[in-house]
Amino acid sequence: MTHSDSFKTRSFRKGETLLKEGELHDDVFLIVKGKVEVLKGLRHDFPYVFGIKGPGDIIGEMAAFDDQPHMASVIALEDITVTVMTRDEFQRRLSAMDPIVRGAILAVVRRAREMAELLVEKKKSTLIGPKRKK
Repeated sequence: MTHSDSFKTRSFRKGETLLKEGELHDDVFLIVKGKVEVLKGLRHDFPYVFGIKGPGDIIGEMAAFDDQPHMASVIALEDITVTVMTRDEFQRRLSAMDPIVRGAILAVVRRAREMAELLVEKKKSTLIGPKRKK
């Protein structure tokens, strides 16, 4: 397999889920056309919207960096087109990086995961509020 075989084009319809929080996925997506919404805690009562991503943005890279499940779900806000890179190709490119730079990126990914968890917990506690005594 050549490296160019690692890149494919794929389309998703409005409302389709590209990635699901908590699941492992073998692909990293580069958005070519359209927009997606990134949400954490979608299965809970208080999802946290991380933002909207569009052309030029990469989705699924954090899980490819650290081999952990996806920290958020990604849903197409409109029909979209993406270029798909396999996890193996992403890992091959990552392993070719300077080890110090690779370590720094992995540290940033870990911190981003920690911050995402804190944001969701803070939102839950803010929306629920303190418990009242009866």
